[in-house]
Amino acid sequence: MEMNKSPDGVSIAYYEAGPKDGDPILLIHGFSQAAMCWQRQMESKLSEKFRLISLDMRGHGASDKPADPDAYNQSKPYADDIEALLDHLDIESAVLVGWSMGGNWICDYLRHHGEKRVRGIFLAGATTQQGTEVSEKMFGDAVGDSLGGMFEADPTINIASTKAFVRACTASPLPADEFEDILGFNMLVPPAVRLAMLDRVTANEDVVSTITVPVTQVHGAEDGIVLPFAGEFTMSGIGHDKKSLILYEDTGHCTFWEQADRFNSDLAGFVSGL
Repeated sequence: MEMNKSPDGVSIAYYEAGPKDGDPILLIHGFSQAAMCWQRQMESKLSEKFRLISLDMRGHGASDKPADPDAYNQSKPYADDIEALLDHLDIESAVLVGWSMGGNWICDYLRHHGEKRVRGIFLAGATTQQGTEVSEKMFGDAVGDSLGGMFEADPTINIASTKAFVRACTASPLPADEFEDILGFNMLVPPAVRLAMLDRVTANEDVVSTITVPVTQVHGAEDGIVLPFAGEFTMSGIGHDKKSLILYEDTGHCTFWEQADRFNSDLAGFVSGL
């Protein structure tokens, strides 16, 4: 683990694997998660060819967790975190991989810094909307069933709700050790930070419509957190034909974990084809 300072002074934790001269891939996790979720990519054959970088977004994992809600409820801090990391690592361009809320954070980056350092975008069960009328159609019942308690300071309520959220992320139950690890890094995110992250409206049609780089979205057909409609909506807003939506059958919200071999193969093919 290494640390990098963002322009507003927030320290961002990041991790690297693979050759320094490999094509860079930046892995961006989702809401209440951490860079640890990409273990099955960072420790896979992908690291034999590609330069893999994962980061803990602000408020998550080992990164700083400012108390000020303004550190989370607007687009520019997230955009600048990503840009500062690319600067720090002297990366001219990278493929951005975004899971779940990571799709919104990629849109934040594009909004403020454009495509000049983006070779392609690979989304996994991702959203590009939040707090809008259309976004209400993007989330499954599992979100409403667990999310409210994840904002509670009472640990009894918070832990029980986070357990329900983690269970809902996969189509089949996780082995106990995997569940415990994922629950552990979810619990690193304070409830007030979770609430501040969701206290924003992101209507990104304007950003999505200007994307010119290739985009692929993979989505679990059994995703009960972010419904496949979210991927269909994003794809419909991209004005070029260098885009694809791939459904993984019998898979939930964690395509990269539940079907790691297939995900890694699809990601490698996408990057190699650019």
